[in-house]
Amino acid sequence: TWSRKFNRINPDDVTVQMVDEFVNASNLKLSSRSLYLCVIRGCFRFFKDAGLCQRNPAALASVRMHTMTHNQKETRRFDPYTEDEVEDLLVKLGSRISEETDLNRSERLKFWDRSIRIAWITGLRFCDVVCLEWASVDGPEFVVHTTKTGARVVPASLQEIMAITDQIKRDGPHLFPRQRNIFLDQKNRP
Repeated sequence: TWSRKFNRINPDDVTVQMVDEFVNASNLKLSSRSLYLCVIRGCFRFFKDAGLCQRNPAALASVRMHTMTHNQKETRRFDPYTEDEVEDLLVKLGSRISEETDLNRSERLKFWDRSIRIAWITGLRFCDVVCLEWASVDGPEFVVHTTKTGARVVPASLQEIMAITDQIKRDGPHLFPRQRNIFLDQKNRP
């Protein structure tokens, strides 16, 4: 690790090449390389701001994608819930919706049902689901620009998503305007 390799070196003596070689070690996956570089850059920003070094050698280092194998670039798919667990959750949620007499509570439960289904189908984070725009759904394909990374995501199943969004009343440019406003209002978020 970095601390074992560089613990006795003055931060000003660390070179771009040293950081580059450490980050691009041949056995590391892309996600590890990117994380290491991010942490090292942050440390050197702190060192520089604290007056412990004059420059940030990590600022010029980069992950060398062209030297990586396909397997090193691929991320491991992680499903926090099985399909059966999600379906069980949605069935229970559906029964609660049908039993509910309070209109506001019923609408909240419907939001959770629809947002969970969209997140499950697309793999989007909750923050991206609540910020979805109708323009993302109305075209020939479902396109989202994610909040965290700004990545352009095109999930495969537009028909499944349209089956869900057809149940949502249009009220402005966003699918879930009320929940989006709550999400974006950092101070008053529950």
